[in-house]
Amino acid sequence: MTPAAALRVALPARSASLHELLERFTAFAKQARLPAAIRREIHLALDEIVSNIINHGGDGRRERRFEVDVALEAGVVRVTVVDDGRPFDPLSAPKPAIDAPLADRPIGGLGVYLVRELMDRIEYTRRNGRNHLRMERRLPDSKVSISHENTKTRKRKPKEKQ
Repeated sequence: MTPAAALRVALPARSASLHELLERFTAFAKQARLPAAIRREIHLALDEIVSNIINHGGDGRRERRFEVDVALEAGVVRVTVVDDGRPFDPLSAPKPAIDAPLADRPIGGLGVYLVRELMDRIEYTRRNGRNHLRMERRLPDSKVSISHENTKTRKRKPKEKQ
């Protein structure tokens, strides 16, 4: 299936690249007329994931790169982030103790937790020395059926109606 709209960005893993990525995503999302709330959620997820790649993915010996593909199709926004940094599976990260007193909480882990809560589906694989993270966010009023066979996923819990 050809995406209705797509964005592809490949950049060096540097702080300035994060700003460029987020600007390009925002322009794409506005042009694609994504709802503002979903645009903000995906923006936050990209910010968190790519910040982790930039700040924690390297060994300091070589310049690393990342690629981001965003595709809008069949009522779903699919975001794929690929990087050549150290292996890191955000699905295996422990859930932070968000109910613990602030002074008792370890530093870190909230960004990955937020991404896992915001996205409807997340898959991680390590292939050919690269991290592949695929995230999906359904659009409102979307009744999309997605197969979950042979993938390591985390599905978003449906929001309760009030």
